[in-house]
Amino acid sequence: MQAIGAYYLWLGIIGAWLIPTYIAIGRDMPNKAPIILVNTLGSLVFGLGWLVALVMAAWSKPQPQYSR
Repeated sequence: MQAIGAYYLWLGIIGAWLIPTYIAIGRDMPNKAPIILVNTLGSLVFGLGWLVALVMAAWSKPQPQYSR
């Protein structure tokens, strides 16, 4: 039973770790690739990359400019 609990714990940690990626894809951000790279690689190397990716994903989307 402890192995099953550990499995769900790791599944939850990985799911929480990818929150910025889920937000970027769900909001259809134009800069998805940099957000995903900062989230995965930056989090592994620096640890602060997760927070940076979260801010990048939550930042307001640029509004399309309509010409008249």
